[in-house]
Amino acid sequence: MEEEEDDDAVADAYEGPLETGLASWYGQRFHRRRTASGELFDMNAMTAAHRTLAFGTRICVRDRETGKGVVVRVNDRGPHVANRIVDLSRGAALALGVQGGLKPVDVFPVGGDAVTCPPVPLDTLPQRFALPEAREAQAPAASGRRTGTPRLLRSP
Repeated sequence: MEEEEDDDAVADAYEGPLETGLASWYGQRFHRRRTASGELFDMNAMTAAHRTLAFGTRICVRDRETGKGVVVRVNDRGPHVANRIVDLSRGAALALGVQGGLKPVDVFPVGGDAVTCPPVPLDTLPQRFALPEAREAQAPAASGRRTGTPRLLRSP
């Protein structure tokens, strides 16, 4: 019980991402092979490889462009390429919406048995994904443009 409380305290202590960088994914070639933790790799599971985090650590990997995030469990070491911070299993990559090979992400720790990522602060999302109220607050003042309800044009 005390260990679970410690995990929650660690997750609450971070206000920003633990890391920011590129995520990649791996799948078929490593399916059913042993990971660095000793378990068999399941390319369809929600797992990840990380260079330093302890095996079993649960992290949120959030797409920096869309704000979408997935929770994965670290069970392997990697990535083995210098410019990447996390390697996702195929299942996690699909859930995150990785279409190609790389995706810019933020990595956050999550406590306990969390299955969802913490909410995204509105001020960190690109303007096109913000709620209408946030867009209005972020938008520069209109200069000489007409505002209000648009009129419908009648067809001839």
